[in-house]
Amino acid sequence: MREKDAPACGLTRKDLLEAIAAGETLSSIERAWGMKYNTIHNWVKKWGLKGITPDRAQELLEQNSDAVESPAGPAPVTVEDVASRIIAAEAERTKEKDDEIDRLRSELEKATDEIKALSVEKEKATATISDLNTQLEEARPVSNESDEPAGIVVEKNDSMVDHPAHYNAGHIECIDAIEAATTGLSGVHAFNTGTAIKYLWRWSHKGGIEDLQKARWYIDRLIAAAGGA
Repeated sequence: MREKDAPACGLTRKDLLEAIAAGETLSSIERAWGMKYNTIHNWVKKWGLKGITPDRAQELLEQNSDAVESPAGPAPVTVEDVASRIIAAEAERTKEKDDEIDRLRSELEKATDEIKALSVEKEKATATISDLNTQLEEARPVSNESDEPAGIVVEKNDSMVDHPAHYNAGHIECIDAIEAATTGLSGVHAFNTGTAIKYLWRWSHKGGIEDLQKARWYIDRLIAAAGGA
């Protein structure tokens, strides 16, 4: 038995779309055409219009008036239609992938540029640190003293330990002069006298003005220790 293409009341797919586009509801259309309760829903499903809205109904009326006028329902889908849809969908996916690849490539290039810039900054900072270290070494005062803490043995050249040149000017060694000058002295008197002589002895051979200032400092302490002003 051949299946009916439309309700017995004469309602067509086009009629239904025009009514829905005009703002009618399925229930009002069903009543207007004298259809049994809920019968219209079967035809809506058969005609492929489930969930139809006024805007969609108007769109279908405008796009395919010939198909709407046919009571046999929507035009059959051909193999060519399916193939076309598949190709279009694949093209869209390919485009999305290409766009994503382009985006990632752009971000990679940006990150690479940032890394290069940071590398340049690091090289500059390293060079600056090196220059500052060099300047610091050049600016650091050179100690003219060798006053190592008690108990620490510092390896030195034998001549610098036994007979340093700056203490052996002339025919008398500084240590001999100090021992002679401090004979009969003790404590701070002996220490300040000997130390002042040491700096006065070597100032022109080693420490210059700084040694003279040190000698004056110890002489002032000696004066104070001896009861002077």
